Amino acid sequence: MVGTRRALLGAGALLLVGCGPPEEAEVVPKDVLAEQLRVTKASVAALEGEPRLRARAEERAAALEQAGATAPDSTDRPADALAAVRAELASHVQAVGLLAEEQYRELFAKVIASAAADESALMPTHELTPFPGTP
Repeated sequence: MVGTRRALLGAGALLLVGCGPPEEAEVVPKDVLAEQLRVTKASVAALEGEPRLRARAEERAAALEQAGATAPDSTDRPADALAAVRAELASHVQAVGLLAEEQYRELFAKVIASAAADESALMPTHELTPFPGTP
């Protein structure tokens, strides 16, 4: 019985070694910014028929590029401008939690406000909510 207890304790110790909090993936600002630029460029493409809104999306893309974002030009043209802007807005909001440095908070505050304004402009009046990005 003593050998069995020791074996169980040893096995338990081995199990505990592998336990613990899961490792969090490293956040690479360059990758986060690249994704933000990618979704913003998708909005630019989708807003082809909305010159004023497209100009604002291009300003968002320029602000991201000025912050160091690089992304290949997308050949994808989302058919639905509202869906593209909503996806962009959701991505920017998520990025706030990934890059907490002040320079990024200022950048995301700017692009989130702009994308939220575009979402409101594209939404049918009966769908407007007090908080952009929420149903």
